[in-house]
Amino acid sequence: MGQRHQKTKKSFFLLDSSLDRDSGVVKKVFMKKIFVVLFFLVIFLSIAGAAVYSYRVPLINRNLSSLFSVPVSLEKFDLTWRSITVGGFVIQNPPRSIVPRAMTVNSIQINTPIWNFLEPNTEVESIVINGIDVDVEFYDPFYQKMNWDPILGSSSSQTAEAPKDSESSVSVKKLTLQNLRITLRLPNQAPQVYSVRGPVTYQNLDSRKGGVTKVMGDLIVRIIMQQVFSVQGLTKFSDSLFEGAVTPFKELLPVPLP
Repeated sequence: MGQRHQKTKKSFFLLDSSLDRDSGVVKKVFMKKIFVVLFFLVIFLSIAGAAVYSYRVPLINRNLSSLFSVPVSLEKFDLTWRSITVGGFVIQNPPRSIVPRAMTVNSIQINTPIWNFLEPNTEVESIVINGIDVDVEFYDPFYQKMNWDPILGSSSSQTAEAPKDSESSVSVKKLTLQNLRITLRLPNQAPQVYSVRGPVTYQNLDSRKGGVTKVMGDLIVRIIMQQVFSVQGLTKFSDSLFEGAVTPFKELLPVPLP
């Protein structure tokens, strides 16, 4: 009787150990499958991320060209955890203009943690814009029709002043313009060149509403054009623009000049 009890007890131990071994094998197989799935998922995400990163400049060019209704291009767009650097920013002129480019900018440095762009309202610590060349061409002797009309008119129609919960906006604590050069072209006159060498700083700027790429581009260009028409020698043209029928300049910026 005792021997039978010992044999039964031994068989239970053998069964338990067998079950433990089987469950251990199942766990190993399951973990191996999970590891393989995760491995291929990481590879897929890496490839997808690399593809998106490689096409970042064409995507931005397309968005900004749509915003301003003229060809816009960037030569460089570098992204880090705490900043964005843009190089070779060019806005082409409308077909009617004498020269091909309305604006060129050597560099734009946007300083803010990259995760801020995930928020509905992106808070930017600072923006430094350096090496700005702006071409201003008036088509008529009354100074009410110019090359920037369709450019800013298009951006006005695609961004909104009124808040929209479903769209983004940008707040900039400090924006600095450095080395601004303006070429003014009036009908039947030689071009006039104006320069602003020293830095010009704006603080606590709020953009209009829209997609983040568009509202950022819209804000930067409007700030530059606001500064262009505040330069001594050009303010008289801004008076004509604001009094005339040019809608984009009536609402050039949502903030006054500093």
